[in-house]
Amino acid sequence: MIRETIIEINNKFINEAKSSPRLFEDLAQLEHYIAESYGNRVLIELIQNADDAQSNRVYLYFDGINLYLANNGRNFNEEDIMAISRSGNSSKNRKVNIGYRGVGFKSTTFLTNDIVIYSNGEYFTFSMQKTKENLAKYGIKKCPTVRIPFIIEKGLEDRISNVVSDLVKKGFSTIFVFKNANIELIREELFALRNDTFIFLNNLCEFKVSVEDIEQLYKVSKHSSYISISSSKGKSTWKILKGQANELPFQIAFEFDGKNLIPCNNDESVLHVFLPTLDKLDFPFKINGYFSTDPSRKHIHFDDDCKGILDATVEMVIQIIRELFELETEETGILQIVTTNNSFSKFSIYFEDKLFNLLKESMIIKTRKGELKCVSEILKVPHFLTIDEFNNLIDHCDYLNYKVTAGRMDGIMSDFFDKFSINCLNLDDLTNIFSKEFLNNSISQVVLGKLFGYFTNEIAHQDCGKLNFSNAVLLDKKGSVSRLEYFVNGEKELHKEFIKGFSENVNDGALEYIERKYKVSLASLLKNNITIKDIKEVGNMNRAYTIKNNPDKTYNIGLNISKWRSAEIQCVEIEKYLFGNKATDVSKQNKGYDIESIDNNNNIKYIEVKSLKNDGEYFTLTNNEYTTAHMYAEKYFLFLCINQNSKLKVIYIKDPINNLKLEKRIKQWEWFCDEYNGEEYTINLEE
Repeated sequence: MIRETIIEINNKFINEAKSSPRLFEDLAQLEHYIAESYGNRVLIELIQNADDAQSNRVYLYFDGINLYLANNGRNFNEEDIMAISRSGNSSKNRKVNIGYRGVGFKSTTFLTNDIVIYSNGEYFTFSMQKTKENLAKYGIKKCPTVRIPFIIEKGLEDRISNVVSDLVKKGFSTIFVFKNANIELIREELFALRNDTFIFLNNLCEFKVSVEDIEQLYKVSKHSSYISISSSKGKSTWKILKGQANELPFQIAFEFDGKNLIPCNNDESVLHVFLPTLDKLDFPFKINGYFSTDPSRKHIHFDDDCKGILDATVEMVIQIIRELFELETEETGILQIVTTNNSFSKFSIYFEDKLFNLLKESMIIKTRKGELKCVSEILKVPHFLTIDEFNNLIDHCDYLNYKVTAGRMDGIMSDFFDKFSINCLNLDDLTNIFSKEFLNNSISQVVLGKLFGYFTNEIAHQDCGKLNFSNAVLLDKKGSVSRLEYFVNGEKELHKEFIKGFSENVNDGALEYIERKYKVSLASLLKNNITIKDIKEVGNMNRAYTIKNNPDKTYNIGLNISKWRSAEIQCVEIEKYLFGNKATDVSKQNKGYDIESIDNNNNIKYIEVKSLKNDGEYFTLTNNEYTTAHMYAEKYFLFLCINQNSKLKVIYIKDPINNLKLEKRIKQWEWFCDEYNGEEYTINLEE
């Protein structure tokens, strides 16, 4: 019986306090620290303890004065009483139970210093006042609440005994009573409590709340690998997958809409130690495991055990992606999840780095030829084609079967390959597309026009003067295949949709190159009487510029840019007019950079703009910018913009993580740099 155990512990700890009063008073201070460290997680601690006691029902009730938490789990035994009385002496097994330090219950002293417990037919109490009364004659003034248990022989208020009796009749076996509880603290926790709190608990199926005006009922149901949680706050379903790392089990949870995996909300993408911690994964799914944490279980230690779980999670995600492409299913939600990173924590940085490296080397994508390829080898959707246009191309051009997925491309899949693949349409691809063997009239004319414009640009961009360009074939208005020369000399006529696509994509400089190198006037493809001059862009796009090349990579440029534009717009104009790139300002999208710039070869630059007042002024990178620069490496550029009265000086710095000396300063984890050099451009400014 626990009665004898409680009396034994009571006598033992009173004697310890008498013999070591200073140590006992130190325990009071320790208890205060524990309660403060748990802060607004007292309710979570109580739910966790109930789950560890194998409860499937928990009821939280407030009678206007006292707060009751009842569960229907196993009764208190001798080990439980010893564990709750001692700090860090829990008998819980880390591999079996959620909590394992035996300190969590002391957080309830944040609610009250007078706790009554009913279990196994006995009432006993932890009371700071009662402890002080018993130890005052020994000169002990500071006492912890949860240390010395006292059997309640008599004097229990009828109010409490009546409520407890009623709860026992309803099937509850252990009831905690927090007398004169700080109810505002519990109210705050209840308002913040979310459905996903209960996902990884082992036993709990129902949590009912009756606290003042708060009436809530959380229901948890499990079906195979799926778990659903419903409450007045809504209903959510999650798919749970199990794994093992360092001989310890772990789980990952993806929100599920009934058909597909979907990204969870940003505030739900946290790491769990069965109950949620405050540490965010930042990818929109959850990981639960036996992470080591601080005493309050709010924060996870980024140690080898943590890295082991993250490594194993990456492998599990890779396997899900493999099955998606091998089985050719339409459940592409996992791709959206791994391409969505809401911000950057040390956990997400590590996870993304591991994922990126494993995707580069894992043969997991099934192509239309039935071969397995790495993600990095799969063809990305060219920036000048829509997804429907790209599907039209790959559906009808057999040459591309070895480098495209077995299934059709959708928006989610396109974003995935855009992020993780490095394979773009190249000259070999385009040469084969416009060959007698592979060109056919099932490919859309506008798609062919866009491709041929891009093909023309690539030949000029790569200066491929020896390429046998005249062997290319095109489709005439009737869909018949003919050699390029028949269209150039006017014997065959192109479809108007081809002309539209071609004119939208071809650069005037590329037309000039083809005419000069191959003696072929592609301008004649557009209209019988059109000339290169007629299709050149006018206005600002025709601004002339000159570059004086200096040995120290400093250039003086005659390019007029408005002085009053923002630094981001100035960068866009320089990318367009100086380099001929298609540049877009994405600075408001919090991507970790400000400008996306795509050249004629479909290569993309990610540019972060920094506006400086003068030469030598330091600049900083946010953690988001630093992480993004690390991820994109040589594709990431800094654009340092310095206004010098009538001149604009800009400095491009490629791959700043590897090419700059950065110093971490604790502000909001910015990365500091006051020494830099790169390719400099000085540009005339217009008033």
